[in-house]
Amino acid sequence: MVQHVSNPRVRLFVASFLLLYFELVMIRWIPGHVRVLAYFTNFVLIACFFGMGLGLMLSRLKRDLSPFLVGGIALLVVLATAFKSLWVGGDAIAIFLEYEGQAKNYIALAPVLAVFYMGIAVAFVPFGQVIGRAFQGNALTDYSLNLFGSLIGIVVFSICSFLSLPPWCWFLLGLPLLLTLVPPRLPLRIGTMISALLVLVVWNLDRGTIWSPYHKLEIVPAKYDPTNPDYHPYNLGSDAKELPLEVAFNLRVNDDFYQNAVDLSDEAVARYPVLRLWRDASFTVCNLHRPLDRVLIVGGGSGNDAAAALRCGAKHVDVVDIDPKIVEIGRALHPEHPYSNPAVHVTIDDARHFFHGATPGYDAVVFAFLDSHRLLSTFSSLRLDSYVFTVESFEEARRLLSPSGVQITAFALAEFHTRFYEMLRAAYGEEPSIPGDSEIYYLSGPGAQIGTGLSVHPRPVDGTAVLATDDWPFIYAYARSIPFQYLSALAMMLGISFLAVRWIAGSSAIPDWHFFFLGAAFLLLETHNVTATALAFGSTWYVNSVVFASILAMSLLSNFLMAKFRMMEKLPVVLIYGGLLAALALNWFLPVGLLAGTSFPMRFLTVGGTSALPVLFAGIIFARSFKTTTNPAHALSSNILGSVAGGAIEYVSLITGLKFLILIMVVLYGASAVWARR
Repeated sequence: MVQHVSNPRVRLFVASFLLLYFELVMIRWIPGHVRVLAYFTNFVLIACFFGMGLGLMLSRLKRDLSPFLVGGIALLVVLATAFKSLWVGGDAIAIFLEYEGQAKNYIALAPVLAVFYMGIAVAFVPFGQVIGRAFQGNALTDYSLNLFGSLIGIVVFSICSFLSLPPWCWFLLGLPLLLTLVPPRLPLRIGTMISALLVLVVWNLDRGTIWSPYHKLEIVPAKYDPTNPDYHPYNLGSDAKELPLEVAFNLRVNDDFYQNAVDLSDEAVARYPVLRLWRDASFTVCNLHRPLDRVLIVGGGSGNDAAAALRCGAKHVDVVDIDPKIVEIGRALHPEHPYSNPAVHVTIDDARHFFHGATPGYDAVVFAFLDSHRLLSTFSSLRLDSYVFTVESFEEARRLLSPSGVQITAFALAEFHTRFYEMLRAAYGEEPSIPGDSEIYYLSGPGAQIGTGLSVHPRPVDGTAVLATDDWPFIYAYARSIPFQYLSALAMMLGISFLAVRWIAGSSAIPDWHFFFLGAAFLLLETHNVTATALAFGSTWYVNSVVFASILAMSLLSNFLMAKFRMMEKLPVVLIYGGLLAALALNWFLPVGLLAGTSFPMRFLTVGGTSALPVLFAGIIFARSFKTTTNPAHALSSNILGSVAGGAIEYVSLITGLKFLILIMVVLYGASAVWARR
């Protein structure tokens, strides 16, 4: 029997837990069905923040919005279901949108983002109001409960991800707890029925799918067009035929093509001649025509490249892939079963992190067709695979090659041919080799020109090519600019936010600018910590979870220091801001790329410690101000709305690079200091 929670402190903890828990649920689940949102997950986060901020502004409203908690979640399930079958238009390169078949229902990108931004915000307004109403006399104690509940929300959802639980389990866990926040005067039977229906809908939508910590995966038969047998997964004709699952299958991500696992052995090719065309269309280590003692495959996926290496006599094959479920599928179902071969050693890790500990001497390092289909985190516009395709990454791969080794780089988009050519030239100091007339395969290293069918295309250095680096790892952006799709989406987001605030609170409701600037700067600080830690420790989901949890833990530590040590209140504000600026300066000068290859204790002390310092000082500044505020809900709503602005400012990094965000933080924290004095 669900018990209504009436104690304000308990309500605050439960509401804070559920807010962050369902925020993570929606960030994971909605993009699995509305694929375009996988490239705008930071918009989902910002919409959650905005809804919470509006709810805090409405904490003094007589109307209690807690009965709409379950209804808000239901709204998002309905939206995801309704938009699931729509083809969303946009720049196919900048945000990498691809869809199978001819779209029956087309809709532009901007309306989709607007609908989901407003829908997510509306769904999270009741959470904000419940949290705002639960704040009592001691603002700092209540804020600590808020942070602790959020921390537990991260931990619980991380456990769900670790166990690879399906989404219906996520909803089944959270929805009954939502009912404890609903007033007892409402019929519990209605809320229970709605919750059960939502769990059933989510279960039905996700039948036959596998949820990894990163992707929604689905196994379907692989098809080919007998009238045009060249390998092409899109726009197959009506005469397309299926291959048996024991010969090939298509692994889909978010309802779209991702990769085919294919048996390309001589026996299979003899039975299905179409496979010869598929095998000949791919450049693998077999094309090197030389003995292979050690091979490294980056982004091994379900196992095609490992199978090719074994067919060509490789004695030792290292495979690194970030997604454990894709590897698990390949191990169980790939027709050639390469991952069952004792010569193959699979590591679940981020590629850059694997490079740091790998032993040099590989005859071939293969960068397979990597495409993450999602962003690195909700705090960043980086792709999950962004740090794999940078000049520094290629330099690390060069270190791993034997004296006659070759790096094979595959990238599906020929539009970026010049960029990759120049990146490889910068990393190796010489012209890459290109198989035939290909513009999607590149060979680099001391043994790159040994083989057949290879030709060198020397060309003058293209000074206009924008190279992807660890500071500017936006491999899918055309140039150092903000794509129109992002600009229009940001303008929409900010316009809706402004109009909603004016409508709800009126023009007289001026934000507390001190807390506003603190919120904007803190979101950029979270972005910086996520990207720096990903470079040093890997871009895996659990590293991101640890970063988010550590940020909340440092904020809790700040509150504890303020509550237990009165001397913290007597410290000059200038001294605390000075410590914050010094900590930001340390992050500016810290050579994260160099430290990434050091031991774990060294990285933990340097990168981890340096990233944590500004969070501690910023937390002390916030806690000190929040402790004396007379209107906690208004202060917290101003802080949350500042985070919305910070999320928009983060896109400046597409022009300036990531490091420049530290300078913007300095400006924002300086503005918060000025308004604090006022």
